[in-house]
Amino acid sequence: MSAYFHIADGIAWQLIRGEIHVSRRLYIGESVKQLDSSNLEHAIKVSLEINESPENFALISDLTHFVQIGDLLTRTPKGLAIMELKEGSVNNKIADLVKKIHDTGFPLKDLEDEISNLDLNTNKQLQRVLRQEERAFRAVEIINKDEGNDPKTGEKISVSTPKNRTEFYSHEFEKLFKKLESSIWAYDVIDRGCLHVGLYRDEGRFMTGLIKDILDKKTTNHVIIDFVSIAGNVSEPLFAKPLPPKLMIDILVGDIKLIIGLNIDALIQVFKDTGFEVELLSEKQTMKLKQREKMKVMFIINKRAIRLTNPENKKTMIVGGGIISKILYDSIYPSNIAITLLQTLE
Repeated sequence: MSAYFHIADGIAWQLIRGEIHVSRRLYIGESVKQLDSSNLEHAIKVSLEINESPENFALISDLTHFVQIGDLLTRTPKGLAIMELKEGSVNNKIADLVKKIHDTGFPLKDLEDEISNLDLNTNKQLQRVLRQEERAFRAVEIINKDEGNDPKTGEKISVSTPKNRTEFYSHEFEKLFKKLESSIWAYDVIDRGCLHVGLYRDEGRFMTGLIKDILDKKTTNHVIIDFVSIAGNVSEPLFAKPLPPKLMIDILVGDIKLIIGLNIDALIQVFKDTGFEVELLSEKQTMKLKQREKMKVMFIINKRAIRLTNPENKKTMIVGGGIISKILYDSIYPSNIAITLLQTLE
């Protein structure tokens, strides 16, 4: 089943044209949903009808990990769209009410009477449909305009284009993969000691703890991932990466283990070398910040957050989980991310 999720994520990534800010708007932090047979049949029927035209493509959202708004993600000559699918007499009634709500010419008193006559469960379902519709509208607005309200929080956001070119290190995986032709493991340290990358096959898969052992000797401030966990993150999917197909499949089925370790102390030094003032906040400061910024996902290492400051204008930011995800799962060089972040605080 995991393979299907990976493939569907790759297709969705193509539909959104590889724009990470779009994928983050489509993800609202829900657990992966499972379609019942009735909903699945309906979703398949509608998607097949849309896909009859070679100019259109519809993907069932629940087959992916990160598309959590709407039932279908579609791309047509008109652009990207999100569709909610409803069937049954109650849903038809709700759909009719939603149309009347949006019809400015429909008498308000009649609409209020219809809603007041709904039973409790139907009224709750109507409110749920309206929330879903609002989320979809917000997501599409950001996709098309690069600005709008966040689908989950409602906060005003604007997507800016980075001034510098994004540089990826995924080609380093291919270098290590070639070394596996004559060895059961391959290992390298890249980008000023920030990233420790290891590939392991056959008996070498029992050596995956080596990177942890190496980093433990250097610092307690580190993060280590098994790259197959990319499926649980809002990031560039495995099948969207410019890697040899055999390597991607071997990682997916577990024949090869790709382990990445991020040395946070080395990352902090990269931030400093780029021009930031960097502060590793105390546990008390971090706790207060968490309470104040409840909707924001901070990166916390050993109970401490990292604050970056541009010394020229004293603008600050807290390192978020998305930044670490970009390094580990989107395969962006830490030094490249540091430059981009400094530009955002200019």
